[in-house]
Amino acid sequence: ERLRRAMILETTGLLEPVVAREEIELAHPRLLAGSKSIRTANLLAASGNWPAAEQAWLDTLQAFPNQPAGWINASIAAAARQDFELAKNRLAEALRCSATSPANATLASKTLVWVELQQRQYHAAFDLPEPHDGWRVTRPD
Repeated sequence: ERLRRAMILETTGLLEPVVAREEIELAHPRLLAGSKSIRTANLLAASGNWPAAEQAWLDTLQAFPNQPAGWINASIAAAARQDFELAKNRLAEALRCSATSPANATLASKTLVWVELQQRQYHAAFDLPEPHDGWRVTRPD
């Protein structure tokens, strides 16, 4: 009976959906225009309200399109929705805006690698082909 119960508990864990929580670094700007609203949107994301955070980052980018932190954080929100192409396009914009900011360029590059690794896992899980433009920054195992 004990063995049967243990097997049931073990099997139940295998059948339930599992979502792995991951930590990804959001950009926390200080000196650029729009920094305060980016940090406010970060608080929304930290509280779990990613749709509102993404909208706040996009609103900030409407007013301050050269704000790399907004592009970085909005890309993470897109990746969370599994819109990996949009995420990578937003990161390309973040890299363009980060030409004079090594810290933002480094974070944007690290985030781009993270997004593409998430996309690779997604494609592997559903046996999907490579994206139409291929893998931008990672190589197959």
